[in-house]
Amino acid sequence: MADTDIAAARAMPHAYEEAWSAHDARAIAGFYHEPSMRVGQAGPHVRATRAMQETFFAGFLPGLVTHGYACSRWETLAVKRVDANTAFASGVVVRYRADDSVIQHQGVTYGLWRGDDGWRIFLSSTHPPEAALPLH
Repeated sequence: MADTDIAAARAMPHAYEEAWSAHDARAIAGFYHEPSMRVGQAGPHVRATRAMQETFFAGFLPGLVTHGYACSRWETLAVKRVDANTAFASGVVVRYRADDSVIQHQGVTYGLWRGDDGWRIFLSSTHPPEAALPLH
């Protein structure tokens, strides 16, 4: 596996958080594979297209902004490639207000697939921060 491929897999979650910090639903949706699955407390939910992702995030982001959300940064992040086209990323994202006060620490884990258009999220899960996977 080429070092550039590994670097790209590690860079992708950082770019994803930059899209969140820009409050850009279309850019966020562009990080997802078609289809992809979200696993939350209510169970798995498949979003078949990036357009479905965009619709979801366009509805979700304004609620966060209303509660003061300005940007996100990784507090911890581990990325592990398991084969040439599959990787997992897990860590803790911190959501901040404009004054840099913390809104939330959120544990997240992503399954990443490398296709012709680069690394995309095929599986996403949010969870308590302490449940982030220690990928080595």
